[in-house]
Amino acid sequence: MTMGLGFFIYRIIITLSAFYGVYSYKRLDKSYKALVVLLVLSCVKELVDKYVYNTFPDGNYLNHLLLTSALILNLLIYLPQWGENRKLKRGAVVITLIVFILSILNTIYIQNLQVNPTNGLVLLCLQMVGFSLFSFKIIINSPANVAIYSKPLFWLSVSNLFFYTVVYLVFAFYHFFKDVGDIGDWIPILAVLSNYILYTGYGITIYVHKNKLNV
Repeated sequence: MTMGLGFFIYRIIITLSAFYGVYSYKRLDKSYKALVVLLVLSCVKELVDKYVYNTFPDGNYLNHLLLTSALILNLLIYLPQWGENRKLKRGAVVITLIVFILSILNTIYIQNLQVNPTNGLVLLCLQMVGFSLFSFKIIINSPANVAIYSKPLFWLSVSNLFFYTVVYLVFAFYHFFKDVGDIGDWIPILAVLSNYILYTGYGITIYVHKNKLNV
C-alpha cells in the first residue's frame, strides 16, 4: 500500500465517522456531542490542510488550532463520564490546565505558528493516555451487568490509548528507529494505521452510545 493510498483511505474513514457523528448529533449526550465536534474539526483540518499549506506555506496554524481545541474538548468528553468521582475530575482539570498552559507557552516561546507543535502533541499524548487509563479503572470498578463492549467509554478509551501511545513512542524514538534497517520505513505506515484505528474507534463509540440510549 502506497502512502498516497493510505492517506486517501484515512480521509475516507475520518470523513465517514464525522458524517455519522453529525447525523447522530441530536441523539447524543453532551460528552459525545463534544466528541463529534472534535471529529468534525479533525476532518475539516485534514480536508483543507493541503490548500491552507499551499496558501500559507510558512505556517502550521491548523495544527496549533486543533491541538489547543483537542486539549479542551477531551476534558469535556471524559469528565461527565466519570460519575461522582470528584477527586478524579479535579485531577483531570488540573492536568488539562497545566498541559494547556504549557502548550500555549510552547507556541509563544519555542514552536511558533510556523512550526509543527510536536511538543504540544506530546503533552496531548500524555493527557489522553492518562484519561484513558483513568477510564479503564472506572470501567473495571463499575457493575458487570453490562458487557464491556457495550460501553462507549471502553471503545473511546481503547482507541485513544492505542493511538496516543503509538504517537508518543514514534515521537520519542523516531530518531533512533529511522536509521535502523527497514524499521524507519514502517514508522509512517504505523502512524497511518493508528489513525485508521482511532477514527474507526470514534465511529464505533458513537454507534454504541447511540444504541445504548435507544435501549
